Amino acid sequence: MIKVTSKKLFTVYSIAAVLLLLYILSFTAFSSGANRKQQKTQIQLLHEADISLIDNITIQNAAAQIILRRQNNMWLVTQDPSQNNFIPADTQLLQKLFVNLASKHIMYKSGKKEQESSYGLSASDVTAITLYKNSTPYQTLYFGNQDFTQTQRYFTTDELNSVYLMDASFDTYLSVSAQIWCDPYIISAQLKDSVFQMGDIQSVNAQSAQKLTELRHGGFADQQEIAAITPQTRPVKKLVLDMGDKSVITINIYNSILSDNDFVVQTIFDSARTNQTFGYYTKISLWTYNKINEITL
Repeated sequence: MIKVTSKKLFTVYSIAAVLLLLYILSFTAFSSGANRKQQKTQIQLLHEADISLIDNITIQNAAAQIILRRQNNMWLVTQDPSQNNFIPADTQLLQKLFVNLASKHIMYKSGKKEQESSYGLSASDVTAITLYKNSTPYQTLYFGNQDFTQTQRYFTTDELNSVYLMDASFDTYLSVSAQIWCDPYIISAQLKDSVFQMGDIQSVNAQSAQKLTELRHGGFADQQEIAAITPQTRPVKKLVLDMGDKSVITINIYNSILSDNDFVVQTIFDSARTNQTFGYYTKISLWTYNKINEITL
């Protein structure tokens, strides 16, 4: 039998303590030293003075794109400008994007641009936000993969010489979904309240007016559906809403040629006071169509 003496036990415990200390140091002193060597940069992607000059924003990945355009004091959104159906954008989300662009962000240098595929910055993986100032490309921001913590994202621009890690605060704005960027209401809150300043709906009672302004659309109408609507096409329902400033909002609802459960909605804002007219096409579900009929009985 092996006799364990107190001297041997002391030696074993001492060795274990040293190994434990070295293990802890590998995660604290050594790693913190490495972090101190990381190149930290503070960046502001857009100056406050330039916000009012930004008139186009494109968000694009390998599969799709969203185009935001400022036109006649309106922010509009489309997926394909050749289709000429721009619908009002969600200006609250846009304001948050501008605040984020004008805020200062801490970034850590992570690698070389030549290794872009390692960071999700290759053409097949990257999401790019391009800002246009006075209709001219001003800056393109490239966003790649998240890091293993899921709290930071690889990032670069045309001007930066390296790939950086920055916070994930831009993740909300990397979507190319129309549902994210569109003003969600059939009667655009942006146009009614901010652009045309039309006041309240006068042609229905206050309760019905409130319900109408809360109804949401389902995004862009399909171009094939829009093309099927001619001057001779009769809407299945038409609403003419007289507004507080004597302007008019007209809502024409048409059957969809693609689905029996969907409808195409043409919303037209006509302001004699500002001498402006603007219209666009969205789609709604059968449920929303029935709610409109219920509200306007």
